[in-house]
Amino acid sequence: MPNSFDALPKLKSLDLSNNSLTGSIPASLAAHSALNSLRLSANQLTGFVGFASPSLSNVFISQNAFSGLAMFKMNALQRLIANNNRIKGPLPNFSGVTNLRIFSVANNSL
Repeated sequence: MPNSFDALPKLKSLDLSNNSLTGSIPASLAAHSALNSLRLSANQLTGFVGFASPSLSNVFISQNAFSGLAMFKMNALQRLIANNNRIKGPLPNFSGVTNLRIFSVANNSL
C-alpha cells in the first residue's frame, strides 16, 4: 500500500476497496488529520490497525487479514465495520469514542 498520504493534506475521502492491496495501513493514513471516510474493504491488508485520526467518522475495513484493532482520539468516529478479518480479542478501548453508532466485527476471532 502506498505510504505517501502526507502529500494529500486536504484528502477527505479515500476508497481503495477491491484492489488486491497488500501490506499494512501506513501510519500517515491511520492518523490523517483531514480524512473523514476510509474504505479499504476486500483487499489483502494485514497487521494491527491503530487509528488516531480526530476527523475520521467512517471506517470500512472488512474482508482483509487484520489481526488487531485500536482507536486513539477518535471523537468523530460513527461507523467502524471490520467484519471478516483475523482480529483477535480483546476489543479496543472505546473511551473518547462518544459518537460511535455502528461497530461491527463479525466473523473474527474475538
